[in-house]
Amino acid sequence: MFLLGFVISYWSARRTLHRVERITETVARIGTEDLKERLPEPVNSDEISRLAKTFNNMLDRLQASVNWPGLEIAFAIPTSTDQRLLRS
Repeated sequence: MFLLGFVISYWSARRTLHRVERITETVARIGTEDLKERLPEPVNSDEISRLAKTFNNMLDRLQASVNWPGLEIAFAIPTSTDQRLLRS
């Protein structure tokens, strides 16, 4: 009986950690150049699926803020303070 409980616990932990590892790998690939990639959202409603959904929502907000009109122009125009710092 003890062995059966151990095997089931081990299998369950490995399955959960595999899902966490997939999330970690995907998040590591996502960079500021390509914010379109999203985590696969499992059908279950457990903590791992909630984590994936929360992360995807955060990426949506981040992508929307990066794609905000005029943001590139605001960062592309150097100010006189920037120029002084660069000369120092």
